[in-house]
Amino acid sequence: MLIGDRHNASMTIDNPPIDGILDELERQGLSVKTHNDLNHTWFVNGEGIFLGYLATTDELIELKEANRLNLPGIKALG
Repeated sequence: MLIGDRHNASMTIDNPPIDGILDELERQGLSVKTHNDLNHTWFVNGEGIFLGYLATTDELIELKEANRLNLPGIKALG
């Protein structure tokens, strides 16, 4: 699947807890879109038009549990 709107992504239906995590990232001003339904990855826009980061659903959940769900935490995944 190409990068798409997270609200239309089927994986949000399969894994409802991710919705709260994505909402929290968007409240921080980050744009989050589906990157690939098959491997449950998300594209998080960084600082700039062409800068972004990929994170799996599991990685975002781990960041949330570690209280590091923010851009620096996502950058540290790579």
